[in-house]
Amino acid sequence: MKAIKIGKKIQVYSTLPSSYSGKKHYIGGFQHLSDSELENEGFFDVENPDYDSSIQELGALSFDADKNKYVYAVKDKTWADSLAELKAQKVAKIKAQAIMHLSSTDWYVTRQAEGIKDVPSDILAVRKSIRDKADAAETAVGKYTKKSDVVKYQISLI
Repeated sequence: MKAIKIGKKIQVYSTLPSSYSGKKHYIGGFQHLSDSELENEGFFDVENPDYDSSIQELGALSFDADKNKYVYAVKDKTWADSLAELKAQKVAKIKAQAIMHLSSTDWYVTRQAEGIKDVPSDILAVRKSIRDKADAAETAVGKYTKKSDVVKYQISLI
């Protein structure tokens, strides 16, 4: 990606145009110019920063003279929900995921409750593992003191 500052606005190009009228007039082949020729026309690379989109967002684009390229500011997201509300939402997702995973074997438990046939031990082990992981996930979420940690927490029960 390349960008150029035109007046007070920075124009970003994912693909350079084939024609351009700047210091020189290019009828075709502008996109094939060397980096130094493009820089002479005011086009510089755009740095794609590493950031975690779940807790950060891209800010303004500006030219960094030290890097000789345009860079995005990366800023932390803010959440209107309180820490307690975010924790409650995450716990609800954990419970929903546990219910979803357990539901595929619920019929074994129903069959046993109706006195038809015992639940196979391997099924009981899988169900216990899901419940144990859900409990551990809820405990982990409960210990967080920062909103960003709660938001970043990934649920994996299987």
